[in-house]
Amino acid sequence: MTPRQRIASVLAGRRPDRPAASFWRHHPRQEMTGEDLVRVTLEFQRRFHWDLVKINPRAEYHTEAWGNRYAFYDDDHRRPTLIEPRVRSPRDWATLAVLDPTDGVLGVHLRAARRIREALGADVPLVMTVFTPLSIAAELAGVRETPRPGDVVRHGDELERGLDTITETFTRFVRELISAGCDGIFFATTRLGTRAHLNDSDFQRLSRPRDLAVLAASGGATANVLHVCGPRAMLDLTADYPVQLVSWDMRDATNPGPAEIAAQSRRALLGGIAQELTRDVSRGDEVVEQARQTLEAVGSERVVLGAGCVVPMDVDPAVLDRVRQFVERASGPDRRG
Repeated sequence: MTPRQRIASVLAGRRPDRPAASFWRHHPRQEMTGEDLVRVTLEFQRRFHWDLVKINPRAEYHTEAWGNRYAFYDDDHRRPTLIEPRVRSPRDWATLAVLDPTDGVLGVHLRAARRIREALGADVPLVMTVFTPLSIAAELAGVRETPRPGDVVRHGDELERGLDTITETFTRFVRELISAGCDGIFFATTRLGTRAHLNDSDFQRLSRPRDLAVLAASGGATANVLHVCGPRAMLDLTADYPVQLVSWDMRDATNPGPAEIAAQSRRALLGGIAQELTRDVSRGDEVVEQARQTLEAVGSERVVLGAGCVVPMDVDPAVLDRVRQFVERASGPDRRG
C-alpha cells in the first residue's frame, strides 16, 4: 500500500498491509523561514517515510501574526522565548484585527504547506498544525506551557471579543490550507483541553463553539486530527468533534487508554508511545513494546502509531528507526506485530 492507502484503510476501520506510523518534532533553528520549514519537513520525511506527515511550524507562528515578540536562538534544541505578549490588559483584545491568511506570517506558512504538498506528491497525506482559538488567546496574553486554572479567563467579556477575532482569522486560514492541498489540520488544544488547567464550563463556553467553527472551515478534509495534550485530557468533551483521528497521551495514568476510547468511538487513534522514551536508544525495546501493546489493544485497523505529543528535540533517531523497523516487520496475518 501507499501511505495514503494505508491511512485510508485505518480511517475506514480496515486492516492495512502493515501498521501505520507517524512522528513529528520541532527543529527551532530550521523553522525560522518558510524555505527552511519546507526543507526540514521533507528531510525528516525522507529519513523515516512516515505514513502521515504533520507540518510542525514554529510553535509561535499563530501569535507572531498579531505581534507577540520573541527571542529566537541559533539552536535546534531551544525554542524561542516570549519577550512581550500582544495582550497586556483586557482592553487590548478589542485592538486585534482579523488577519489576511495569505499575508504575513500566516501567508509564509500557507505557502510552505503548498510547497510541501507539491514535493510529497499525491501518495502521502499531509496535515498542518493549527491551534485552538483559546490556546492562541492564552499565548497572546502571555500564558504559556502550564497555565493555572483561571489564568486564561481572567479578562472576562473582553476575552470573548478577542476569541471571535482569532476564530475568524483561523477559519479563513484553514480554508486556504485545504485549498492548498492539505488533507486536514492537526488541531491542538495545547494545555487548554485538560482539567488540570481549565474547568468544564469555561471549556464549553469559550473553547468548544469556536473549535467547531474552525473545524467546520475544513470542509472536505479527509484526515483532520484532534490533539488533546497532556494529563486529564477532556476527551469526553471533544468526543463529537468532526475529526477522523484523535491523538492524546495514552500513556498518562490520568487519561483513558486506547481500548477505552476505541470502545466509545469509531474514530481512528493516533499515538500509543510515550514521547519521552524516544530520547534514549537504550529504551528502544520499551518503545517497541508500547507499540505492540497499542496494536494488541485496538488492532492495526484502528490506529496510527505515534507519540502522545511532539517528540523531544533531543530525540534519538535510532529509536524512531526501531519503530519504523517494527511496523515494516509487522505484516503477518493479524498485522499486530
